[in-house]
Amino acid sequence: AQRWRLLRANVLAMTLRIFLLIVAASAILITQQVRAQSGIEMQSTATYQFGEQITFVAQIVSSVQVQQANIVIFDEAQAVTNVQPVSFVNGRSEYRFDTRQNLVRPFTTIRWYYELTLTDGSILQSDSYSIRYDDNRFTWQKLEAGSVRVSWAQGDAVFGQNALNAAQSGLQNISSIVPVDLAEPVDIFIYPTQNDLGVLGVETWAA
Repeated sequence: AQRWRLLRANVLAMTLRIFLLIVAASAILITQQVRAQSGIEMQSTATYQFGEQITFVAQIVSSVQVQQANIVIFDEAQAVTNVQPVSFVNGRSEYRFDTRQNLVRPFTTIRWYYELTLTDGSILQSDSYSIRYDDNRFTWQKLEAGSVRVSWAQGDAVFGQNALNAAQSGLQNISSIVPVDLAEPVDIFIYPTQNDLGVLGVETWAA
């Protein structure tokens, strides 16, 4: 009984630090090969070091002469667009986006595309690519029921199950006040401490 009371207290304490996001399922790294309407063929990937930088790499497969190029990076969570000049050497470009100066919230979907100006003056735009900026500093354990998915970085399976139960109950209470579309996945991330989230510049709150 004492262990259960302690566990329940821990779950309640942790729910005060739940970082709740409603996000669509996406891959950690998405590599796409696209052919724009202009006929240009490009491959692009992104990798990241969480809290440090995101590295965008592009390779033009088509035989074109690029005079000027920009990468357009869109942060879905904050609706912020960054446009940065890039260079293509032998059809290849690599750009490092500093996430210390440009805050990107964890579990945000980042989209990007390229704007190319060719030597003949024509302007081409690649299709868009995307990556989800997961917080990989931690090893996340996961449980899900229906559209609700709980991820936690500290605690056992019993803790996770209690967190999942609390999340489902909380969503039911919220849905009685405001509409909640549970057709989309609901991801809940429970950090070990509030500081683990606060140092990223993300707002935290207590219920």
